[in-house]
Amino acid sequence: MSAVLAILGVGSPFGDDRAGWAAAASLAASNLVTSSAGQIDVRILDRPGSLLLAEFGQSSDIILIDALCSGALPGTIQRLDADGVCGARSVLSSHGVGVVQAVDLARSLGCLPARFVLFGVEADRQHAGNGLSPAVREALPRLVEQVVQQAEAWRMAAPAAT
Repeated sequence: MSAVLAILGVGSPFGDDRAGWAAAASLAASNLVTSSAGQIDVRILDRPGSLLLAEFGQSSDIILIDALCSGALPGTIQRLDADGVCGARSVLSSHGVGVVQAVDLARSLGCLPARFVLFGVEADRQHAGNGLSPAVREALPRLVEQVVQQAEAWRMAAPAAT
């Protein structure tokens, strides 16, 4: 397991489900990543489902970014640790086999990263466009900033236990 922080933008090419991808793309070009000397790896994943387990095994620190369907107002940003994700038995993800199931399984198998957090932005279920809805597009800079703050906090803290 690597000490590299992995930032995983999860989603699909459809509407607000692109939010994780858009945030990851913005982060990949940010000073946080470009000045990290290879210690931050940003990846975009297309509806990985249970394949997230393999991603979890690659790093001791994971920040996952995804669109959520929790019933909150579109554009609402949520930060959930593993307990929060596993406690959300409702469908948080807009994917079939979603993040909740993958995190719960990783936790049961003992392969959840030492430090894990999910940042999500509530999708607008009424938005039928190809791009992001206005609410999600407006929330994107705040979402990216929250991810940057989390990554910087982890960089300043002691390394995660492996």
